[in-house]
Amino acid sequence: IIGSATANGWDADQDMIKNPANPYRYSMVISLVEGETKFRAEDDWAVNWGGVDYPSGIGVKGGPNIAVQEGSYVVHFHSGTGEYRFLK
Repeated sequence: IIGSATANGWDADQDMIKNPANPYRYSMVISLVEGETKFRAEDDWAVNWGGVDYPSGIGVKGGPNIAVQEGSYVVHFHSGTGEYRFLK
């Protein structure tokens, strides 16, 4: 996950943890400030997902930034379907 809402802003990803039972499922615990985020693969912009819905939705490859509110979250993302959730 990357974006103005993360500790490193748009300069560096905050890595998610891959689920060993399902290579498409990722999760993490993170504190965010009010701002925007995106999901991206391998610290590169070639493959990234964004969406207009919050706190959950379906990310679209190359989609818009996800506007988030400040808080501590468990974040879930599925790279196969684009489904994401920000759970406070």
